[in-house]
Amino acid sequence: MVIFTLGHADILYAHINEYGYLELIIFDTYDFNKDAPDWKVKIARQVEEAGIIREYYTLTLVEIDIYTWLKWLLGIS
Repeated sequence: MVIFTLGHADILYAHINEYGYLELIIFDTYDFNKDAPDWKVKIARQVEEAGIIREYYTLTLVEIDIYTWLKWLLGIS
């Protein structure tokens, strides 16, 4: 289940742990969209379809301390 989408990545898990840290698991797929207008993506798609490269995904664990994420939440710089 996707909790939130950030840019082109999905946040799969969000939790505040016992120390006040915000923990996130972010899922991102690296593939080249067939109908993308950017010429670089079109070339990469052709290379992908030729079997030279393949799509893949990443899972990233992010941990942000309470002071940092509260500053973001409250809009404090």
